[in-house]
Amino acid sequence: MSITNELSLLVSSDATQGATNKSADGAYFEVNLGTDGVKIPSKAFNTTLSVEEAVIWWTVPNFISGQNNSLRVIGPRASDAKTTTYDITIPQGLYDLSGFNTAVLRELENAGATTTPEPIVSFLADEATQKVICRLNYLASSVVFLAGSPYGILGFNLNQTLSTVAPPQNILAPNVANFNTVNYF
Repeated sequence: MSITNELSLLVSSDATQGATNKSADGAYFEVNLGTDGVKIPSKAFNTTLSVEEAVIWWTVPNFISGQNNSLRVIGPRASDAKTTTYDITIPQGLYDLSGFNTAVLRELENAGATTTPEPIVSFLADEATQKVICRLNYLASSVVFLAGSPYGILGFNLNQTLSTVAPPQNILAPNVANFNTVNYF
């Protein structure tokens, strides 16, 4: 005769929900199960205790404020097509290439840069090589990877300047992209 006993628990790393001994980054924490805890009868045999399901949000940012979230883009203004330098800041977060590209477009548009018929710059995936392509769409446009920029994540080099010769210009990163700044927990 087999008796199955199942106990469902919902735990959280939120201290207001009872988590203790939480690390500064929230990577580990403890939860007190109370005085009853998890009970296994003394005559039990062939006992299994398992976590059947866990939901862990992947919220570790790969673009971090003040470290790698700023980008210098030079290109035409929307109002008069005058070449302008835009120092944009991407909000801290967890980005893939598509999300990063959307954030760059949004920040350039907010700064008054030309976005139609094409944005000054687009970042595309070269999936076969796992590298990023920087596409510059206007003459005299460029992207400059200074300290504090996401050059390493995108596979470009520090202090590398990408410029147009004849637009559109597609420039393949010299290094493999590194969006996975954290590989495991």
